[in-house]
Amino acid sequence: MNVMPIQVVQQEVRIPLAYFPKTSELELVVRGDMAVVRPKSLATLPALHQNERRTEMLAQTAVFEARLAELRQTHLGEYVAFHEGELVDHDADHHQLSQRIKARFPNAIVLIRQVTAEPERLLRLGSPRLTHNP
Repeated sequence: MNVMPIQVVQQEVRIPLAYFPKTSELELVVRGDMAVVRPKSLATLPALHQNERRTEMLAQTAVFEARLAELRQTHLGEYVAFHEGELVDHDADHHQLSQRIKARFPNAIVLIRQVTAEPERLLRLGSPRLTHNP
């Protein structure tokens, strides 16, 4: 794929549809102060590159989500780290936690997420349709 620029114009971000081949719908996920655009159905998107350890990260994410109610009671506002299904560390400072995790688990799959009171917001966007006006 040729590199096509992602443009930031005023208060919008323009992403060429070539980054999302064979997908008809996109969704926007808001995580804290970040927005993530991804295909609504990942099954329809052929992976350009998929890390062979992706399933490990998905497993850590599932554990985090399963324990989220408990984490909100004990670690609200903090960042938590999961490795092999276990909560291995937590801290209010993301950078400090990351440094400890890198030292303790070099080259390992460790999920670090912030525990927030509100659920992850999910916004669904349909892909724009191109029309030809003669």
